[in-house]
Amino acid sequence: MFYRTFSSIDKITEGLVASFSGLSANVGFKDDEVVRHVATGTGQVKGTAVTWHEGDGGSPYDPLGAAVRGFVAAQVGDPRVRAWLPGEEFALTVFQVRNYADDQQNARPSQGFHQGGGDHVLVTVVAEENVNGAVHMLATAEDETSLVFERRLNPGETLLLDDRALTHHCTPFTPKAGGRAQRDVLVVSLTRTDGEGRS
Repeated sequence: MFYRTFSSIDKITEGLVASFSGLSANVGFKDDEVVRHVATGTGQVKGTAVTWHEGDGGSPYDPLGAAVRGFVAAQVGDPRVRAWLPGEEFALTVFQVRNYADDQQNARPSQGFHQGGGDHVLVTVVAEENVNGAVHMLATAEDETSLVFERRLNPGETLLLDDRALTHHCTPFTPKAGGRAQRDVLVVSLTRTDGEGRS
């Protein structure tokens, strides 16, 4: 069972922060009625190089922009991250998500404990405004009541976890002081393709 938290703030650019404002609104993400703003993309990692797949087959979500791709490439090439990840080659899936809450709705970043289907997941909080809640929780894959991690992630902080041994969840959030609350997150799922990854 493996997880780490570390700072990615040195990789967060003004362009990355601004890219969340251009995302299209999506209703019904993960079969609910909460509005989110979402972009997705896939690629391959070999060593420290990332090759992106173009035109992800009619996805209903926006494609990833250059700032997001640059951040992800820098993150997966970071020596700290590579020291914690076994293997040199991975399939890569990225979700760029803005969740928001206001007087009419709460934000639900996830629908309970889940696994992404890969080998490892990196969750980075890029920015947030006026947020009350949004606690990240990790539990063992065998028992969701066996918590091993429970706390808020600060903007600029990344949580890296073993997606085979752990399940993860982020609790709902509301505005801290009324009005609108929003939270911008990047989720990177890595599946090893050169060895003993998830089959």
